[in-house]
Order: sequence, then structure tokens, then C-alpha cells
Amino acid sequence: MKNKNSSESVKSDISIILNLYKRPYALKQQLQAIQAQSLQPKEILLYQDGVFEGIDIPSEIKDSFDKIEISEMNQGVWARFDFARRSAQSDLVCVFDDDTIPGVDFLANCFAEMQKQEGLYGGNGVILTYPKHFPINGSSFNVGHYRPNEHTIQVDYVGHAWFFKKEWLDDLFIDTQALQDYKIAGEDVAFSLTLQRKGIKTFVPPHPLGQKTLWSSLLADTYGTEENVALHRIPQNFQIKRNMLRDALKLGFKPLIYQDKRAFLLNYKSYIGNSRLSELAFINQTWLKPMERKIRTHIKKALGFKKYADS
Repeated sequence: MKNKNSSESVKSDISIILNLYKRPYALKQQLQAIQAQSLQPKEILLYQDGVFEGIDIPSEIKDSFDKIEISEMNQGVWARFDFARRSAQSDLVCVFDDDTIPGVDFLANCFAEMQKQEGLYGGNGVILTYPKHFPINGSSFNVGHYRPNEHTIQVDYVGHAWFFKKEWLDDLFIDTQALQDYKIAGEDVAFSLTLQRKGIKTFVPPHPLGQKTLWSSLLADTYGTEENVALHRIPQNFQIKRNMLRDALKLGFKPLIYQDKRAFLLNYKSYIGNSRLSELAFINQTWLKPMERKIRTHIKKALGFKKYADS
């Protein structure tokens, strides 16, 4: 792996799995974000999920990957985890969605939390409030880069980025065929389900407000909302997600609201508190600061500052 920052960064036994689907323009930016990590991975692997017209690995970054595997057909969201199972050479693995651009300390963040408590760590945590009605509005809430959390929070499952022990990948494909059959969904819930069977919990590491270097995703609002690319925005996938979660419940998936009400209530309290902080930050950025700038400009203009005299 070629990395111009490697001399300044700490090396680790982590394999990174990137996935090219329909966002080649994001892949270069994602690779740069991985190469800039304060905790450097041992290797960066790339799985291209399907060959589509106009979708190619940018030629200038091909040599940056330790291994590239290209599937002629789109295999769905599970294939990158199977690729990691077959190809990763490290004890720890981090798989990223193709729209996830992490802050420079995200790997270090996950690694530090893993040393405190072994678990599956991810970027966007989902906590179910009404599991049987998922994914309608109000049936779940999120923590992580969508709703920042000051401390590590236990969740039902995670998405966008997954940090875990490689040895757990075998579990993902045991007694989960009903979920694998969905192809474009279910890998996130299935991973937490299979780890539940081993007594391993799922977490979101700290995503503090104002400390985006620790965050899992910096551009989710840009890349994660694209029409006809972001799977969650395709209307027909709504029923697929509903059926998938119901099948997961039948397989024994236990949301926090069923198995640990105390953890659920603590998470909900944190979510409400951070929602208010996020709203205050939004008001500050979109209304108070622009208003403050206008007032300052008006005062300077009134005082005769040359820069503002003719504006």
C-alpha cells in the first residue's frame, strides 16, 4: 500500500475493504481519507460489485490497492463481506459503504473502543422503537454521524462502516440464508444477529459534536442522498427492508427494546439531548452567524470602513 502519510502515522493490523458500485467519483476521495488516517491500516482492498457502463476504477489510484477483485455481475451488499472473509490478511477489518468518507481519526476511534470492549463498531447506529413496524417513520432512531453521540452507545445494528474481528465473518454466513436471499439488504442486521448469538454487542463509537475527525462519515448528506444510487432512497426497497427485519426477528434477532430496556432508555435520552444540541447548532450556523455577519458589516459600513463604503 502506497501512502505518503505512512511515516507520520501509526501502523495497525487492520484491513480496509472499499466497495465500488456506482460512485467512482467518490472512490478517490474515500481512498484519500483512508490514506490520511492517524491509525494506518495494513492493507486496503477493493471489491467492485458489478461492471456497469461508465463505472470504472480511476486509473490513477489502481496501484494504491493491495488487491482488487471485480465481479462481472452485481452480487449485492453481502459480497463485500465474503470478499473480506476470503481476502483480508489482518485480525481486524473495517468495511466501508461506497458513500462513506471517514474523518482522519475514525479508525483510531474504533480501535480504542475495541480495546475497552470487544464488539462490532459502526458509523450509523440504528435503535428500533417499534421493530415490527420498521422502516416506517418513528419505528427507529439513529445515532452516529446523523445524530452525534458524545460517548460509545450500544445499538441494535450499524451501517455505513463496520469495524470488527475478521474471525467473526464466518458467523455472518451461518444460519442467515433467509436474509442473504434479499441480496440488497440484511447484511447489517444479520451481522449483529449472529454476534448476539455469541454474546457480542454492537456499538457506535463517539461522534462528538465539533470533533468530526472522529466521525465515520463526513459527506453522508452529499453522497448518501443521491437518487437511483442510494439504495435506501429507492421506493421499492421499503417493503424489502420491512420483510427482511421480520425474518431477522424470526431468526432470533433481539432489539434492545426487547432484551435490555435500560440500555434502550439511556440511548433514547442521549438521542433526545443530542437532537436538541444538533438543532441549536443548526440554528447557530444557518441563522445566528449569518445575522451576526450582516450586523457587523452594517456597523463597519456606517463607521466608514473603505471595504464596505460602496457595498
